[in-house]
Amino acid sequence: MKRIDLHKPGNAFDAILAWLASLRIRLIVTYVFITVLSFGFLFLQLTQPMQSFIMQREEDLLKSVGKTLGTTIRSPVETSNDLFIQDLFWTQRRCRLYLAEEIPDVRVRVLDPKGSLVLDSKEPIDRDWGDWLIWWHRTRFKRPSVANLENVREAIHTQSTIMRPKEIADSAWFTGRVNAPASFYLAMPIMRTDKAGVPHLAFIMYLERPADAVIKDMHEMQQRLKISLLTSLLITMLVSILLASRLSANLNSATRIARSFARGDLGQRMHARGRDEVGQLSTAFNQMADALQRQEQLRRDLMADVSHELRTPLTAIAGCADTLADGALREDPVAAERFLGIIMRESERMQRLVSDILELSKLQSGAVGMPRVPVPIVPIIGDAVEMAELHAHQEGITIAWAPPADGGALTVVGNEDRLAQALRNLLDNACHHTPAGRTVYVTVAEEAAEIDIHVRDEGEGIPPEDLPWVFDRFYRAGKGGVKTGGTGLGLAIVREIMHAHQGRVSVESTVGQGTTFSLHLPRVQAELPAVKTPVSL
Repeated sequence: MKRIDLHKPGNAFDAILAWLASLRIRLIVTYVFITVLSFGFLFLQLTQPMQSFIMQREEDLLKSVGKTLGTTIRSPVETSNDLFIQDLFWTQRRCRLYLAEEIPDVRVRVLDPKGSLVLDSKEPIDRDWGDWLIWWHRTRFKRPSVANLENVREAIHTQSTIMRPKEIADSAWFTGRVNAPASFYLAMPIMRTDKAGVPHLAFIMYLERPADAVIKDMHEMQQRLKISLLTSLLITMLVSILLASRLSANLNSATRIARSFARGDLGQRMHARGRDEVGQLSTAFNQMADALQRQEQLRRDLMADVSHELRTPLTAIAGCADTLADGALREDPVAAERFLGIIMRESERMQRLVSDILELSKLQSGAVGMPRVPVPIVPIIGDAVEMAELHAHQEGITIAWAPPADGGALTVVGNEDRLAQALRNLLDNACHHTPAGRTVYVTVAEEAAEIDIHVRDEGEGIPPEDLPWVFDRFYRAGKGGVKTGGTGLGLAIVREIMHAHQGRVSVESTVGQGTTFSLHLPRVQAELPAVKTPVSL
C-alpha cells in the first residue's frame, strides 16, 4: 500500500484522498446518505396522507355547508311552490350576507331534480322580496344549465353526494401550477318525503370552491414538513459527526499509541470511556499495553539479573584459570586442586543458573505442555522428602514428615513431575535456610475445596518488608541481607507451577523463628477426565 506523507510538498491531492478515505468521513457520509434516503422516503410517504387529509377536510366543509343550507329550504314536494321560492330568496341572502364572511370563496347553487339552475349565490341581492320574485320568474329559464356536468348527472342518477375532483395531481401538489384544478365541486342531492311518505329528490345543492386556498394549505403543510425533516436531518448530521469523530478519535489514538509502541515508548495509554465497543477496545488496548510493558520490564530485568548473576562465577572461573595458566601453582598441587574445585563448582552453578532461567522462561511463556490428571499427593510428597533427605543429612538437618493414615484419599488434578519439582524446590530452599541441628517440617492438610502442603523451616526468617518479593527472580536475601546458596529462581518456578495448576503458593514468616511456605492445590471433587492445560502467566 502506498504510504502518504502529508509533510512533503506536492502531496495535497494525496492528502485530500487520504482525508476522504478516512473512517470518519466514510462514517459521516454513510450516516448522511442513510438519513437523507430515510427522510426522503418518509417525505414521499407522508405527502399522500396529508393530501388525503386536506381533501377530506375540504369535502367535509362543503358537505357541512350544503347540508346546513339544504335544511332551510322547503321543497315543492312537501309544501307549495311559492314557499320553495321564498326559501330560495332567504337562502341567497344568507349566502351573501353571512356565509361570505366565514367562507368568502364558496359559491352555492341550487338545482332542481332535472339539474336546472334555480339559485346562484353570486347573483345580486339588492332587491326586496317583490322585485326579486319578479326578477326570478323572468330569469328562471334563462340561467345556464349545469345538468350535463358529470358530477351533477352522477348525483341525479345515484342520489348520492359526489365530489370532484377527488384528489389533486402530484404536479399541483409540488408546484401549485401544472395541472392544478380550478375549483372543487360538490353535488349533494337533498331528499324529501311527500305526503304519502315516499322519498323524492327535492333539489341538489351544488357547491363550488376555488382550489387555490386548498393548494395553498397543502403547500404550507408541505413547507412545515420540509422544515421539520430538514431540521431533523441537520440534527442527525451533527450527531453523526460527533459520533464518527469520537469513534475516529479513539481509533486515531490507538494508531498513534501503537506507533509509539513501535518506537519503544510503552508508557502511553488510551482513555477508556463508556461501556460500548470502543470503551471495551480501549480497555483491551490498555491491557495489552500493560502486558507488553510488563514483558518488556521482565526482559530487561532478566537481562540485568542474568548479567549480574553470571558475572560472579565467570569472574571466579576467569581468575582461577589465569592463575593456573601462568604456572604459579605448579609447585603447589594442593592450591592448584583447590582452584580447579572452584572452577568446577562455579561451572556447575552457571549450569544450574542457565537451566533454571530456561525453565522459568518456558513456564512464563506457556511453552511447556503440562498434562494434568487426578494423582494422589501423599506419594509425591514422600518421594520429594526422600530425595531432600540425602542432602539434609549431610548438613545435619532433619526433615520431619509423617504421612496421614488416609493419604490415598488426598487427590489433586495435576502433573506429577511438576508438583514434585515444586516440592523439591521448597525443600531445597528450606534446607538452605535451616542451620545444622534444626528440623524442616512437612505437613499436609485437607480443606473443603483444596489440599494444603506446608513446608516449615527453623531458619532466620524473612523480614516483613521482604515478604512481597520472595517469589521474584533472583531473590536470595537471607538474614541481614546476606546471600545464601541457590540460583534465586526456585521460588519463582514454584509460583509458575502453581499458577498452571490453578493453585497458589503463600508464605508466612517470623524473624528469628522460621518461615512456612504453603502450596494450595484444588482437590478432586469427583471423577475428572484428564485435561491438558498450557502454562500461562
